[in-house]
Amino acid sequence: MCEPCLRSLRQRRVSLVDKLERHIDSLVDLLVAKNVFTRDDREEILYEKGPRGKVRKVLDILECKGEEAARIFISASSQLKESDSKTIDQAPKQTTGGLTK
Repeated sequence: MCEPCLRSLRQRRVSLVDKLERHIDSLVDLLVAKNVFTRDDREEILYEKGPRGKVRKVLDILECKGEEAARIFISASSQLKESDSKTIDQAPKQTTGGLTK
């Protein structure tokens, strides 16, 4: 169904590390909940140093899981980025002390 999913992840690896480092823990939890990753996979990811290393480990594990896992990952990461942008849009605007000139 989604033959180019793994290929897409390989081609976008560097940009994915940049884009997903802030979301990696919740993304891993979501992928465990969707049975893409096992608890052992999660533990292996958590032992990586720093969020960027965790994203790289997720991408490495996905290579072994196949196209369906890659498709679910792409869908899940898109959902996380969308919910993050909605949160940013709904955040209250900061004022500079309430004074107007």
